Amino acid sequence: MNDSAIGTWGFQSCPDSEVVCGHFNTPEDAARAAGTTAEYEPGDTVAVCRLRPPQAPECFVFAYLLIEHIQSQDEYDCTLGRAWPDATGDQFSALTDRLRKVVGEWIDQNGLRPNWGVWDNQITMTVPGDE
Repeated sequence: MNDSAIGTWGFQSCPDSEVVCGHFNTPEDAARAAGTTAEYEPGDTVAVCRLRPPQAPECFVFAYLLIEHIQSQDEYDCTLGRAWPDATGDQFSALTDRLRKVVGEWIDQNGLRPNWGVWDNQITMTVPGDE
C-alpha cells in the first residue's frame, strides 16, 4: 500500500459493487469523478469511501480465545477442562497484552505486517451535474 493513498477518497465502481475506484482528495472530487463514468449520471447517488490502514493484526488476539481452545482439546475433557478456576478480568487482560506484544514482534520479524488499505467511512453523495 502506498502510504500517500491513505486518507484519499474513492467511489463505488457501480451501484451494488464492492469495488472502489480512484484516489481523490475530497469526497466531492470522488463523486465528480464517478459522474465521468458510464455507470453514473448527474443526479445519481454514489457511495464514496475513505481509505484507511488496517488495524494491527495483533489487536485481534485475545487470551480468552486461547484458553478456550486449550480447554476444548481431548486432553481436557468437558468435566476437567471446564473445571479450571476462572481467571479474573485482570489476568486475561495481562495475558492478552503479553500475547499481542509477542504476535506483533513476530509479524514484524517475518515481514508480515499488512500492506493494504481498507475502504471505510462510506457516505452517500449526489453525482454533480456540469458546472
